[in-house]
Amino acid sequence: MALKVKARLSALRVEGRAGGWLLRVLGIREAVAGAPEAEATLGSAVAAFSAAADLRGEAVARATLADFFSRRRRFAETEQELRLADALAANSGQPDAVARVRYQEAQVALRRQDPLGGLARMDAGEEAAQASHDDDLLADWHQTRAMLLWMAGRYPESLEAYRRQIEVLERLGETARIADVLANMTFSTTDARQTRSLAEDALDRATRSGNLNAEVKARFTLAEIDDGEAGLTHSLRGLDAARRLGDEAQLRMALRAAGFRLAKSGKREGLDLLREAVESATKAGDPAEQARCSFILSRTLWEVGPREDAIRASLASLDAAEETRTGPASAESRAVRFGQWNRLYYRAAGYVLAGTLLERPHEVPPEGVALAFRISERMKARNLLDSLDAAAQIRDVAPVFASLDDMRAALAPDEALVSFLINAEKSGSSSAFDGGSWLFTVSRESVRFFRLKTHRKELEEQASLLVGLVEGRSGREATGAAALYDVLLKEALSSLPDGVKRLLVVPDRSLHYLPLGLLRPRPDAEPISSRYEFVTIPSATVWLRLRGLAGPATAALSFADPSLPADAGSAGASPAERSGRLGPLAVARREGRALVARAGPGSRLVVGAEASERAFKQVSFASYGVVHMGAHALADEQSSDHAMLLLAPGEGEDGRLKLEEIRRLPLSGQLVILAACRSTTGEYVHGEGALGLASSFLLSGARAVLGTLWAVRDDEAEEFSKAFFVNLSGGRTASAAVAAAQRTLRARGRPPAAWAAFVLIGDGSIAPIRETEKPWIAALAVLVAAGVLAAVFFLRPRRPAARPSPR
Repeated sequence: MALKVKARLSALRVEGRAGGWLLRVLGIREAVAGAPEAEATLGSAVAAFSAAADLRGEAVARATLADFFSRRRRFAETEQELRLADALAANSGQPDAVARVRYQEAQVALRRQDPLGGLARMDAGEEAAQASHDDDLLADWHQTRAMLLWMAGRYPESLEAYRRQIEVLERLGETARIADVLANMTFSTTDARQTRSLAEDALDRATRSGNLNAEVKARFTLAEIDDGEAGLTHSLRGLDAARRLGDEAQLRMALRAAGFRLAKSGKREGLDLLREAVESATKAGDPAEQARCSFILSRTLWEVGPREDAIRASLASLDAAEETRTGPASAESRAVRFGQWNRLYYRAAGYVLAGTLLERPHEVPPEGVALAFRISERMKARNLLDSLDAAAQIRDVAPVFASLDDMRAALAPDEALVSFLINAEKSGSSSAFDGGSWLFTVSRESVRFFRLKTHRKELEEQASLLVGLVEGRSGREATGAAALYDVLLKEALSSLPDGVKRLLVVPDRSLHYLPLGLLRPRPDAEPISSRYEFVTIPSATVWLRLRGLAGPATAALSFADPSLPADAGSAGASPAERSGRLGPLAVARREGRALVARAGPGSRLVVGAEASERAFKQVSFASYGVVHMGAHALADEQSSDHAMLLLAPGEGEDGRLKLEEIRRLPLSGQLVILAACRSTTGEYVHGEGALGLASSFLLSGARAVLGTLWAVRDDEAEEFSKAFFVNLSGGRTASAAVAAAQRTLRARGRPPAAWAAFVLIGDGSIAPIRETEKPWIAALAVLVAAGVLAAVFFLRPRRPAARPSPR
């Protein structure tokens, strides 16, 4: 039937009776078939619509041509056609034209693995798509949205988009496509029972409708969750269906499932199938597929051996995963996309440290520990590393990751690195494929590693409960703090040299939101922040780059208590802005005034309407060593798009300083103080941590950022800042000043809620206000000078006083 349709369309074109719409359909069919004339046919469709002055048709045809170019990675031509299509659709006034252009833009973003960019385009076209009342378009629309949400790791939203697609397909009566949707949904759920139910429903519909594509995916899922003979049967039947289907991508999926099951059952042909999958992915030039296939091969080799081959396959999967980071996507999209590969790193590092396939599993050789540490570093803070490399004008060179030897050489005698790897799976599992959770400690004297005996979910619950107790000022946090100390730090800290006082902590998962200084050896003991200075670092590699930044100037800049945007409470504002809790910040003014008084010459306080977004963007930051932001911060742990600092509006700016604008600021090694609530929180992304205000200032070139994990009362925040500024202006390092301020508040009987929220991120050794510039030294100099003048006056020779005249 398809051949007859194509033949008829070709005849109409020869006869000169094929209009733009028929030419577009013919061009699409030729493109699917790989016909060389497809591009010319699609170009003819564009020309036909243009000649007829059909704006709607030309917009859709150009969007189709853009899709054709993007599939062939001709992205410059893709962007050009999309720009033209966008303008034509807007001028046509037709909702379906606007929606189809937005849909093609989202498809291009999906192909370029830019999930956030694609979702932004779909958000912009959602109203037009609904107004089109075109069910064929809406079915494709919901599917693309679901795939983008899946790529962004937003699985519940992805499931909802698939459900909406099923509603449309039911109206259209396309039962065979529903099987595809159900099979796709299995990849968006983490609930085992739901996954099985969806897969079995998809398989039933697929076999009844003859949908081989859906059958392959459904059997792949069932092979993943069924052990023993049932899993093997599903994988082999899925492989047979994939070979009959003839789709290379589906065949690779089936090869992975069948190869893994066969190898696990002791059949060497399983490894042959897995290697076939890797070879197919390599030939296709698809790094994501290479990563998946190499990962399953490594997972199998870690169980059946040899160890050297398992290591090679693991590293190959990481290389391929890192290739997916290339491309024009935004920093957020790259971080989100790369974060989806985190399990490859956890398992690879865990396999090496667990001693899998070693004759004596508990005797991991030093080179194994070094490899595991390097694997951990390859996963963490890649966005920030890219930013630092770009600032240093390092181009087109693979990043150099910190080694254990690098760290031991760079650490001061009183410093130690504490780096966590919190696996998503149960650390106590006996499965060879678990990998476990681990902790590295590195000092000048030694390198140690420890297996953490806790489940990630249990750790998250304990950490969340502890923070909740602290924030709630319950006074009942001591027991939980001691329990977490036993789980996380007891063994590690006991191994450190006695002289260590500064801990450089690389957190993972829920530990990004837990200040470790809260923990204590016993419920009746002092918090460990009484002994150590704590500094959060994104990764060891990033810390080495931050420490290498040039020393800053000594002056301080404070933007404090800016006038709020006039529409901060309007319907168009964010929920936080509309809440009515965004009043004046008198405390921030006093903090800024205190800092400027203690800092070096040239320090500056900017307040009110002058503390505008435009003024801040025009600052010459090289003149300042400290940048203080006493403004309202809006943090969003669900989406980094809504996070911002509120400054005064004016001169073409709305006063909302968003994350992408912060990242473009030309900072050069400053200490940034974010005197705002929850300024170190944000949307969590695997490997990167919280994407929010603090991370954005680091991306813009800051050397260290001081912020808060939760809301702190004004009086307590002011008390902390006074103590911090006193210590910082005494020439002390930022980490020492934070620790001293926290000790001061504890000595005054303040609860943990008042001092534990303050977190320093970056290089804690920064000391931006030199000791020679202490205000009290200047005052003393004035007093000394006054004393000298007085001494000169009183000690100089005097003439006899004249006697008073008689009356």
